[in-house]
Amino acid sequence: VYQHDQANDLTRSIVRAYKGAAHREPLLLMGHSFGANDAVSIARKLEAEGIAVDFLVTFDATDPPPMPANVRRCYNFYQPSLWDMTPFLRGIPMTKSPGATGELVNFNLRGERKDLLEARTNHINIAANRKLHRLVMARALEDCPLRVGIESRPVP
Repeated sequence: VYQHDQANDLTRSIVRAYKGAAHREPLLLMGHSFGANDAVSIARKLEAEGIAVDFLVTFDATDPPPMPANVRRCYNFYQPSLWDMTPFLRGIPMTKSPGATGELVNFNLRGERKDLLEARTNHINIAANRKLHRLVMARALEDCPLRVGIESRPVP
């Protein structure tokens, strides 16, 4: 878990661990609000280092850059609002960078994906939504299978 002002530290740590590694663990980045914007920016910096991101998950990204070409799959959960012209307390759909071929799925929780909303879901608590947790964890385990000897813990 990193804070908004630690994005550069996280990027450097990932580059040290992944650049030139013969065998690497799957790389999953997640963020909420400004942290979601940061997660996309980190993926973009990793692209410049030749490092792939297996799964990128954003919750109510407020002003994310386009999904870079090194991202294999991105789930963007967002809730538009009446104040879509202001970059806070709401999320927006994401776009792909030119040349990006990875999967990008925008989940509009107030539009076509109301089934994923829980009572009182808002910008502040969207990342705590259990329906979203279950969906993300199921997909993450497909992309990032458990290694032998590691027990799976049920999602609360």
